[in-house]
Amino acid sequence: MKHHTTRASCSFLQLAFIVSIAAILSACAANSNKIADLSTDACQQTVTSIAAIQGVGKSSPFLGQQHSVRGIVTHLVAGSGLYLEQNMADMDPLSSDGLFISNDFLSEQIKIGDILQLSGVVAELNSKNNKGGMTSLEQITISGFCGHQQPLPVHTNRLPLSAAERESLEAMYLEINQELTVSDLYQLYKRQQLSLSAIGLPFVPTEVIAPGKHTAELAAKNRANTIDIQLDITSPSIEKTSAFGVNQVGDQAFSLSGVMSQAQGRYMLTATEAIQFSQRKQAAVPKKTDSLRVMSFNLHNYFNGDGLQGGFPTDRGADSYAGFSQQRSRLVNAIKVSAADIVAVEEMENDGYGPHSAITDLTQALNQAIPEAAWRFSKPLADRLGGDAISVGIIYRSTRVKALGPAVSTKHKALTKLSRQPLAQHFIDLNNGGELLLAINHFKSKGRCPTLAPGVDVKTDANANQRDGQGCWNQARVNAATAVADWLNSLHNISSVENVLILGDLNSYRKEDPITRLKTRGWSEMIEAFASQPSFSFIYRGQAGSLDYAFANPELKDKIKAAWIWKINSTFSPDHPWFEDDYHRSSDHDPVIVDIQLAKQ
Repeated sequence: MKHHTTRASCSFLQLAFIVSIAAILSACAANSNKIADLSTDACQQTVTSIAAIQGVGKSSPFLGQQHSVRGIVTHLVAGSGLYLEQNMADMDPLSSDGLFISNDFLSEQIKIGDILQLSGVVAELNSKNNKGGMTSLEQITISGFCGHQQPLPVHTNRLPLSAAERESLEAMYLEINQELTVSDLYQLYKRQQLSLSAIGLPFVPTEVIAPGKHTAELAAKNRANTIDIQLDITSPSIEKTSAFGVNQVGDQAFSLSGVMSQAQGRYMLTATEAIQFSQRKQAAVPKKTDSLRVMSFNLHNYFNGDGLQGGFPTDRGADSYAGFSQQRSRLVNAIKVSAADIVAVEEMENDGYGPHSAITDLTQALNQAIPEAAWRFSKPLADRLGGDAISVGIIYRSTRVKALGPAVSTKHKALTKLSRQPLAQHFIDLNNGGELLLAINHFKSKGRCPTLAPGVDVKTDANANQRDGQGCWNQARVNAATAVADWLNSLHNISSVENVLILGDLNSYRKEDPITRLKTRGWSEMIEAFASQPSFSFIYRGQAGSLDYAFANPELKDKIKAAWIWKINSTFSPDHPWFEDDYHRSSDHDPVIVDIQLAKQ
């Protein structure tokens, strides 16, 4: 490692004058605020190599010290600074050859391809909790130019890249030439960020393999093969369009270039050139037949305020009535396009069944949009379903099905203490007289882990994160699955209804214990029965997985003619600028749709 620390001196013309703080661009250009071209001698003076300032660790060995450097400008960041890369690559693969120059007032003289000589104090920007930061120079004094219009250094890389490899590329100009898949767009419109993967769409480990120690290995593989991208919309080569050229997760990109940045241990490639995307086809709903179509839909907190266009913001959901109206419009459009006869929902505001309740609001909106369906909702004998802020619900076309009796629920502690209380309704298909018992569920999420006393082993609490890929509250979800199976078996026996369907957001990925528990109890998961490849209904931090399911009992299994996840939500950015009558991104979960051919019992 080189440790040249001699500062580049200014020429003999250096004068003692005061330059205004707002215009500090050079301490070497006499009587001028313009940046001068330095002499050959000045440009051959010894400076500290950028690789030496970067070092081989997370932080620079010269932190807080003043150093002079020389390098090629590879990228300009308006109002922030520039990226500088040394002319000759360092031979140590562990140290980066690039450096971020922190300066919020850069001269318009500076162009990409300039060779710039400057000095500053070594700092680590955006460092937190010893996760490392962007090694930079700040408090900048610019000596001058040592060249112009130079070709940029080219470093061709391919994924996978480990964290250590990304650290060694920090602030360097990179090109990645391989087939990449868009894996996350959650922050596309808010922060102009997305993620790309070299292994197709990465799946949550427990979606594809059993829980255990190997899930951590697969998660690490997913991370190594994914790169986060910052679109620099200030770059003249990147035009900000309504969709940045990318539409949804699953779109393809084949090459990109930019500089590697870092903040708090998160590495991100700032794209300096427009990325060319190949957009995948949007999902269409299969044509409706005479089968009974049932849909399960997580509404993403459908809260209608006081029911009179006021009461916003609510505890959850939209911040304003205008936002709620847009949410409702998209949901109604989605249900209309789906052609569903029964819609079983989760995350409905749990405010009862009165004229201003959330479920009444959605039912009325559906009747305005599809009046011929004569929509109604199922209601239990209780005025409110459980004590949670959100609840499940069932809405149906009364012209296609008839509800037999009130909806029923259970107060089993496994289904009320942590999970949301389920709801079941007995239906008869008016087309053929066939009967169906449908139950909608919403199990405890993985968030807000149980609090353990300091020093207590997580294995003492089965609901704590066991580091097997299933997250927190796994035992609670297993208990809920067991209770649902027992409850519906008893209803099945009491009512003599042959056909029983379990729907809902079970907050468990496909290989996790709660899903396995239902299968061992004799229930068949119908999405995987019809899917030719792994499917998903939710994307979290660039990994896809199934949280939403349709389980059939043995009597119903062969009567299900189709089952699929309708991908209209999870693959799109939440701020995608859709038209008013669109239905995409009406929620964060994709709905599950099942077509059933019932026969009279």
